Amino acid sequence: MAESDPRRYPLIGDNAIGGVAIVSDHVSGRDEHTSASAIVPGLSEAIAARGDLAPLRFFGEFGRAYAARDVERLVALFDDDWTMADFRPHDSQNIYGVEGARALIRSVFTVSPDIRFAIDEVLACDDRVIALTVSYRGRAQGGLSEFNYISGYVAEIQAGRWFSTSEFEHDDHAAMIARYGALGGH
Repeated sequence: MAESDPRRYPLIGDNAIGGVAIVSDHVSGRDEHTSASAIVPGLSEAIAARGDLAPLRFFGEFGRAYAARDVERLVALFDDDWTMADFRPHDSQNIYGVEGARALIRSVFTVSPDIRFAIDEVLACDDRVIALTVSYRGRAQGGLSEFNYISGYVAEIQAGRWFSTSEFEHDDHAAMIARYGALGGH
């Protein structure tokens, strides 16, 4: 069977937006990790448009760990002093430190065991700072209702770790670009 043959590599769960990281190889019985671009919708397009920049590679790894629901692997991607400043007018929630990141990730996975992460658009990116819009889609616990959480991030990535996040409304591109510039993005 060809590698793309769905009988050999059927995806586990709903992969409509690429949120599942593991495919099962029924011939060998092994689980194999797919590429980050296959897991994180929007990543391939961003790399093609901007090049293989460190923040894009970071979000590829973030997407693989997120799809695997691996809390400790995700937490290892955050700087110990990570901050998340919320610039949205209605949903303000600032979070501090790696323990804050761990608590946030655990609570999200508890609420939605099938949540999936996607990059909607990369607005700007250099070797350290990225402005992007993202989506988190899934079903609430028990699978009775679906949700789509959309947001805008301006993230600083330093030495392969998530140093800070500024969160914005998904469509507030002007504010995200201004913050990107303020953080030294070029």
